[in-house]
Amino acid sequence: MARNTSPDSLLVFGNRDKDITESVAAILTRVGKPHAVNLDTRRLRTTWIVTLMRDYVPDPIITAAAGLADLQHFAHYRTTPTTTPT
Repeated sequence: MARNTSPDSLLVFGNRDKDITESVAAILTRVGKPHAVNLDTRRLRTTWIVTLMRDYVPDPIITAAAGLADLQHFAHYRTTPTTTPT
C-alpha cells in the first residue's frame, strides 16, 4: 500500500487535506489501546524524533515532519558522531 504513494502524500489519514499532529492519538481513540501495552503518544513521538536524530536525519527535515520549530527540547538525546555516516 505505501509503495504506491508519492513521497509527499500522507500515509496515515491519506485523504486529509493537511497533516495533523494528533494522528496517533486519533488512531488510538478509534481502535483503543491494547491492554497488554501501555502506550503513551508523547513517548512514542519522542522515540521517533530521537531515532531520526540518531540516524543523522537533518534537523530541518525532522522539525518539518514533527511540526516543531526546533529540536531544543531533544538536544540532550543527541549523539555526537565519531565518524561521518556514509
